[in-house]
Amino acid sequence: MDLQDLKPKTKRRVSELLRAMLGSVSWNLRAVWLDEIGPTSVILRFLLALDNEEDREEIDDIAFEFEALQDTGIDLDVQVYVSNDSLSTFHDFGYLVYARWEDKHIGCISNRRFRVPYGTTPNPALLIHPTLE
Repeated sequence: MDLQDLKPKTKRRVSELLRAMLGSVSWNLRAVWLDEIGPTSVILRFLLALDNEEDREEIDDIAFEFEALQDTGIDLDVQVYVSNDSLSTFHDFGYLVYARWEDKHIGCISNRRFRVPYGTTPNPALLIHPTLE
């Protein structure tokens, strides 16, 4: 599903989630999905490569910021998964808002513009899902 296929309210929520994520994306964050269960019920799903307390705290901060950006109250559920399985395994998680580019053959996070070795912090602005560029 492409961004232009989404309802206006969902597009706004995607934008608000990206805004909440600014400055909080680490190399360990593999993907983020937004799933609207109802008009006021949202599930945010985060996929980490490794379980890390610092990243879990950042996810809590993202969720807090996202909820604060809503113009009405919402029922927000935040789910955190830790896995190195293919992202296609999680195809039913909702709208994929963010996914890091992964190149398993050379052991690094990569993007068409640059390659960053594991353990360093890439520029999150360059790692936004291609459908949102």
